[in-house]
Amino acid sequence: MNSNKEAGMGIIGATSISVGTMVSSGILIISSSIAIYGGWGLLGWISSAFCAVLLGYSFSQMSRSEDGKKGIPVYVSKAFKSCGSYLGFQTSWDHWSGLCMGCSAVSIAFATHFVELFPFHVSKAGQAFLAISLLWLLILGNCRSSVFSVGMITAIAILKVIIFSSIFLFSIPNISLDKIMIPSTVNVSSLQSVFKSMPLALFAFLGLESATSSYESVKNPERTVPLATILGVIIAASLFIGMHIAVMVTLPQDLQISSAKPVYDTASILMGKFGSFIVLFIAVLGLLGGVNGLVFISSYIMFSSASSGWVSARINSVNKNNFPVPSSLLTGALVTATVLSYYYGLLSMHVLINLTSFMLIKVYIAGVLAHYIHSRGLSLFLINMFSCVILLLGCSLEAVLYGSLISALGLIFYLFRPSEKI
Repeated sequence: MNSNKEAGMGIIGATSISVGTMVSSGILIISSSIAIYGGWGLLGWISSAFCAVLLGYSFSQMSRSEDGKKGIPVYVSKAFKSCGSYLGFQTSWDHWSGLCMGCSAVSIAFATHFVELFPFHVSKAGQAFLAISLLWLLILGNCRSSVFSVGMITAIAILKVIIFSSIFLFSIPNISLDKIMIPSTVNVSSLQSVFKSMPLALFAFLGLESATSSYESVKNPERTVPLATILGVIIAASLFIGMHIAVMVTLPQDLQISSAKPVYDTASILMGKFGSFIVLFIAVLGLLGGVNGLVFISSYIMFSSASSGWVSARINSVNKNNFPVPSSLLTGALVTATVLSYYYGLLSMHVLINLTSFMLIKVYIAGVLAHYIHSRGLSLFLINMFSCVILLLGCSLEAVLYGSLISALGLIFYLFRPSEKI
């Protein structure tokens, strides 16, 4: 621990990891899904941001305990010892599969934006090939060498903050109440519109707990990790809300809903061809980093599950570069299958985003319950549980059914587990 205080990342590096993980596909594609709820969708963004800050605070506090440093699943397993390892495994499985769903959405968003750099049309089959090729190239790269350095992550995060802040600043002259308070296009109440937009907005905060995973790599972690987590969520939330407002006041509502790249379309109108190209370039770069980060984190989550004795010991291995190859192959297989399901029309982006949110909300609920058992902080527990329940109620029925099926499939791995190690 002493070495952490003398060497490693400071507050800027740790915050950049948090911001860089969250500010990827969410800021680029979620506005289209939320636009159907009109002005109430903006309130959904604000509400989800509040929930994300509280959840981020809980996870930052969790990281200070010995069990919390090992990840949310181990933290949950230790809190519910009477249930054996099952809840720890289920949390790990939901976390892994949820991040894989999110990685699929980010991969699709990468292909959608990347083809805009080409001077010719690329078919859906070509986009699917790009998304899947990127995925496996990154898996191969992780197997052979380390991922982006902290300096590169920091540089990309700063570029994204500057570019997306600029778009909002260019949109300020267009802001008016009539462009923000637009009606919902679906036949639901105002309150339902807010609740249904909240889990969609939560997708943008995918990886809000990422700073806690770097606990052992930062200076003065007891102070830096909690602060970086909160700062990261606040910065990301400000960008998300600002960008959604920019899209609302720039694009007609029907275009907001139909556009596969609303931020790029907004930048094209506000900043011209050169500005939109810069936004597109930063978007592609950020999405590539987002896919890489999610592949990396997901692989280690499955590896940790195997190390804990919750799944087959065959997955519990790393190569000479200390990367868990078997678990990365499983991650790649699930992401590939999900991407193909999208391009074959079996899953829509709306359902995929809802599915990701549903799986992660289950993980957050388990983490909040475990945090209460470990710390007995009643006020924070009640607020976080209320937030999670509201988010859960906003998930679509289709996403809940798909998510429940994925969770049930995890039992196959659990039933053939080896002896428990923790």
